[in-house]
Amino acid sequence: MTELGESVPEYAEEWEDEEDEETRWPWWRALIGILITTFLMIVIVANTDISGRNLPTNRTDMLGFVAGYAGGLALFWYLILYFTALRRVVIPWKVASALIVLALTVLLTFGRIGVALKKAQGDMFAASQAMRDALDGNEVAAAPAGDRSLNGLIRDFVHGQQRDVLAYAAEVDAAGFEALANAATLKANPSVLKDCGKLNALSTSVDTYRDRWRARVATLRSGMEAIDVPQSYRDGLLEGFDGPAARNRAGIERAYEIEKLMVAEMIKRCRVLARGRWRPQGANFQFTNARDMTEFNAAHSELMRLVAEQESLQRNSAAATRKALDDVERHRKP
Repeated sequence: MTELGESVPEYAEEWEDEEDEETRWPWWRALIGILITTFLMIVIVANTDISGRNLPTNRTDMLGFVAGYAGGLALFWYLILYFTALRRVVIPWKVASALIVLALTVLLTFGRIGVALKKAQGDMFAASQAMRDALDGNEVAAAPAGDRSLNGLIRDFVHGQQRDVLAYAAEVDAAGFEALANAATLKANPSVLKDCGKLNALSTSVDTYRDRWRARVATLRSGMEAIDVPQSYRDGLLEGFDGPAARNRAGIERAYEIEKLMVAEMIKRCRVLARGRWRPQGANFQFTNARDMTEFNAAHSELMRLVAEQESLQRNSAAATRKALDDVERHRKP
């Protein structure tokens, strides 16, 4: 028979070996591992940007996002910690380490989400301010090259439009429009009357500037789809762009057509004045021919009607833009 001392089961010996394996590393090794891992997590994770495109803005989706993002991050860091400092320590150290890593990743994730949301909100506010500056008549500088933020897109759009407005105004002045509206000025410098047909070049310029505006609108629309902001913010922007702002753009299209009609009326005025049957009475024209006066007055009345319509469109456009900006600022609030 086998003696009692020789009948110890083999699994008991294996258990003792496993226990020895777990306690082979001292507790301070686990502590140092936790401290080093914590430091690395803070340095690396806290300085890693989270893309705003996929960030939710409602509480339920936010919790799900944090659980998924922080859970995956915690598992990654815990595995590193486990194989470098925890594999041969007692279970309480492993559990405590796992809880520390998980808690830290959750805190860091919330922190990075806050930074990303603040960045998106700041971008949208800056873009809104650029538009408001333009509406107030202030010059808006172009964005730095490569800036594809919403603020950068808006600044480039507004700056390009302001530049074209100034360029067209210079062309109008060079064409002699001011002289055609003031008898004393025209009497002193009648050169514009030598070739009224050259004013048609302004209609071509209007078409050019309208095409450039349309291209900027298309660039702005495509850029909005790619900006790094939460989906709900982006949806709000595109909804406004394709809805109320689209109706506003229809008014701008009409304003370009009105500008061409105004050029046509100024050409009519030029041709009447080129006949020379008038004399200045201050800034006003005093005609010596009844037919000329009738034609001039008809062109002037139509011009004033067009000016009034254009000014109305500009007022409506400004009001619609301000409302759109208010809507954007509401969308940017989580």
